[in-house]
Amino acid sequence: MITLSWTEIDISERNGIITSYIIQYGEGTSTNITINTNSSMNTHTITGLRPFTEYTFAVAGVNSVNRGPFSDPSGVIRTAEERKLSIFKSTLPIYFGCLAAPSGSPGVPNATVVMSTNVTIIWTEIDVSERNGMITSYIIQYTEGTNRNITMINTLSNATTHLVSGLKPFTNYTFRVAGANNASVGPFSNFSSLIRTDEDSKFMKCTYISYLYHIIAD
Repeated sequence: MITLSWTEIDISERNGIITSYIIQYGEGTSTNITINTNSSMNTHTITGLRPFTEYTFAVAGVNSVNRGPFSDPSGVIRTAEERKLSIFKSTLPIYFGCLAAPSGSPGVPNATVVMSTNVTIIWTEIDVSERNGMITSYIIQYTEGTNRNITMINTLSNATTHLVSGLKPFTNYTFRVAGANNASVGPFSNFSSLIRTDEDSKFMKCTYISYLYHIIAD
């Protein structure tokens, strides 16, 4: 929710008693939702907004004749991160507000650079309506071939790309990723298709040198 306040219309421009105010608002820079405060108070609390979402507001006064012109739109105002209500049983009910983890997952990761022992992967961000707060880092899980053992790393960054190192040459891997905010980790994406690391160039070079040595020796 957001509580708005505004200055009153100049008394010379009211043309009567202000009976209420009309508020227009919407996500981003749009103002496609209209409500009547049904009050002459120059403050109003708007509920039912989405968490961690940007909104813009404009307000107009109403007298016994009609509505006046709207104010200029406000600057963009962002709602707070989502807090869900948890109930813990004790001798008396205790209510504790806690942050909520992301409810959506990032896009399936793809490889942009593949080498023998590392792969750079990239993914799309979680939809803004499902972040429930600021994404602070991403968790990457990957498996080797059909092996069900999962390796997990924390990127410690909100960048949507990461270099995964320490892999085996010429080996198939699959990757998936999840976003984390100040509350916890959200759901993981689906696993990527198989991504194969390159052959080990050092091994190939040594084999080639050894082959030349045998030719010269003969």
